[in-house]
Amino acid sequence: MKQGSLVVVAAFAAIAAIQGCAQGSSQQSIVYPDGDAGDDGGGSGGSSGTASSSGTSSGGAGSTSSSGASSSGSGGGSSSGAGADAAASCGEVGQVCCSGQFCAGTLTCSPNVVCVDDGDSGSGSSSGGSIVDSGPTCAPGLSLCNGACTDTTSNPANCGSCGNVCQNTTCTNGACDSLVLSSGFVPPGRLAIDASNAYWTNGDGTIRSVPLAGGTTATLATGLSQPMGVAVDAQNVYAVSQDGRIVSVPLSGAGTVTVLAQTQPNPYALAIDATNVYWSNVATGAGNGSIMACAKTGCGQAPTMLASGIHVQYPYGLTVSGGNVYWTSFNFGGEIDLVPTTGGTSTTFSSNLGYPYELAVAGSVTLAVLYGQGGSIALVPNGGGSATSLVGGQSFPTEGTTDGTSAYWTLTMPSGENGASLVKAPLATGQVEVLAKNTQPAGSVQVDSQYVYWLSNEGAVRKLPK
Repeated sequence: MKQGSLVVVAAFAAIAAIQGCAQGSSQQSIVYPDGDAGDDGGGSGGSSGTASSSGTSSGGAGSTSSSGASSSGSGGGSSSGAGADAAASCGEVGQVCCSGQFCAGTLTCSPNVVCVDDGDSGSGSSSGGSIVDSGPTCAPGLSLCNGACTDTTSNPANCGSCGNVCQNTTCTNGACDSLVLSSGFVPPGRLAIDASNAYWTNGDGTIRSVPLAGGTTATLATGLSQPMGVAVDAQNVYAVSQDGRIVSVPLSGAGTVTVLAQTQPNPYALAIDATNVYWSNVATGAGNGSIMACAKTGCGQAPTMLASGIHVQYPYGLTVSGGNVYWTSFNFGGEIDLVPTTGGTSTTFSSNLGYPYELAVAGSVTLAVLYGQGGSIALVPNGGGSATSLVGGQSFPTEGTTDGTSAYWTLTMPSGENGASLVKAPLATGQVEVLAKNTQPAGSVQVDSQYVYWLSNEGAVRKLPK
């Protein structure tokens, strides 16, 4: 026996004890000076062997390979390991991982470098018993992602969970930071998108646009009064102005504002179809609201009233689908009502909703955002009827949409949801996923095939992958 081998064994025993290896286990993964690691076979075999800088040892009744591929010994069994090749900075003499473990993490001797279970099952205790790994583990606060111990609160390739990649953004507190398309404006009203641009109304009386891919912000219209609802088609942007006007503006940005209707009592939400513009007048008091329509080309300042009365109270949400206009109402325990776009008798689509604030129709369901401290996201079959809660316990959700596969909504009180401001849940499972955190309270939200776009109260238009 050479004196050098005694030094290695002594260092190994001391450090193994410090790391808390299981008592009676002589099966170890030793990181040699060149960075190689291998599982040392069962029993006492190999414990009296000699070491070399190449990372192999032999002697006694056992042998060890630096690759960790196989080992054997006289102590009661054999094991198949997955020894790893660590950085030289991790391979200082005597650096030892316990049996069935390997060195994982970043390639520096930082707290992120830890010994983790290799996931195999082997044998080789001094009593000949069986050793079964508990599975991969990392230091507290780290997750094992693709073989490396990772901080998922800040890693953009594993943000919040392994494999969740932030595209061209950073990761903060486990959520991808959003891309800001435009900012620095008065807190905005509502948002619409087409294939190329985002359009939104602003509290400073303007309508603005910005390319979805990023670029220069354009001002399309000025001189409005706290405009809210907005929609877009191939030629124009349409919006309500709370001084009672319903307007259209060319996409060209020429700045010419056409007034389609005026003297409307507190117009709020707006939607369009191929021929008409529809809007809700919130007015004040129970039953004083109305649902209105006007041709896109104008209606001689004489819009058509489609619905009014006790089923039109605070109609903050409005949409058009399948030849009907749908709106939300706070009366009768909270309703969604509808009327044909051509006029006729209005009917109740769903009731007992609480405080429905927004709605969207896509696929086989109508989504309703129910406002309040314990707000929720509810689904109604497209034929109408009772609502089913998709997600509950949300802190004042006000705006939402669906693509027919998932629901997306924003929160006006992120502090009530641990900083969350934009949230997603698949319609099939209701499993909540926080898309954005630690931004200002959020408002209107839209989606396309790849991204979610929303407004936040610091006057910004934001974007994130779906």
